[in-house]
Amino acid sequence: MLSRKINYNLILPGVIFLLAIFVQNFNLGKLVNVFTDEGVYLYGAKLLSDGHFIYKDFFFGQPPYLVILPSLFFKIVGLKMNLFHFLYTLWFYSSLFPIFLIINKLSKSKFGATLALIVFCTYQELVQWGTHQFDLRQMAIPFLVFALYFIYVKFSLKVAAVLLAFFAIGIVSNLPLSVLFIALLLLGDLLFERTDIKSLLKKYRAFLIIFFVV
Repeated sequence: MLSRKINYNLILPGVIFLLAIFVQNFNLGKLVNVFTDEGVYLYGAKLLSDGHFIYKDFFFGQPPYLVILPSLFFKIVGLKMNLFHFLYTLWFYSSLFPIFLIINKLSKSKFGATLALIVFCTYQELVQWGTHQFDLRQMAIPFLVFALYFIYVKFSLKVAAVLLAFFAIGIVSNLPLSVLFIALLLLGDLLFERTDIKSLLKKYRAFLIIFFVV
């Protein structure tokens, strides 16, 4: 019964996931004139894959961690940009599954969860720029969404702490957002769960240590 329920819960986001991948990749390999920072980020990744050192051999305006992934891709596979962009869209739209499961669990509404996915997939900034060209902000989004999934659905705070930390170190502006989220998470437990300070620190001790260490 549980297996059937889980599979059923993944059907709707799975369909929307496949549709989003198709729509975002139908022009793969064609010339698309967009004005994003992809060239800067991926050139930095290419320099890393060639053995150069970030901040020493070239300037980079953001933390280096998320460009390490494309640099590893270039090192192993080479400059196969169509494959890179396809895998990038798969990574980004993997967010659809935890978004659906989180909203479905909290709202008890599959319609509301499905509507959230449609809004996510049709948001102009994401459709027009973020999923066509590599961007650090969009690259970091799945880390945040999966962190929320492990907090509100799977109740695995240690895994959530690692994922939230990866989101936080992706770009400079993500760090204060992550710290603010943690503060609100703790405050919510204090106000709504009526948790005392000692129990709160015990519950979130490992979470906080892992987050700030990472």
